[in-house]
Amino acid sequence: MSMTKFTARLSITRSYGSRENTPMGITIEDAASGTRVLEAYFTLEGFMSALTASYGVSGDAVLYNGPVGFKSETKTEVIPRPKDYKRNDKEIAKLLAPFEIDGWRLQSSSLDGKRRGKCDFPSLRQ
Repeated sequence: MSMTKFTARLSITRSYGSRENTPMGITIEDAASGTRVLEAYFTLEGFMSALTASYGVSGDAVLYNGPVGFKSETKTEVIPRPKDYKRNDKEIAKLLAPFEIDGWRLQSSSLDGKRRGKCDFPSLRQ
């Protein structure tokens, strides 16, 4: 079994309506990357029992397999567009190739934004 140590953020929530049988939730995130690691949901009784040092309280859980331990960064670049630019996959790839290096990838929603060619490139780094 592999193990990764990381600084965690813990959130405790109570949902109304959508999770009627298991309204109490615990979420654990990696503080560096913001990656969600685990979500667990419990009945109100099970959650209160767990808070009072009970062992083996059952609930529903989702375990995520994300980039734990990486640091999330964003850089913004001005992408010059040729006058004959046509938005298709081949043109976009050619336009972005000089900027998508060392793990930086374009946030696709920013390519045709109203920021006059400024594009956001998020990256996850160790």
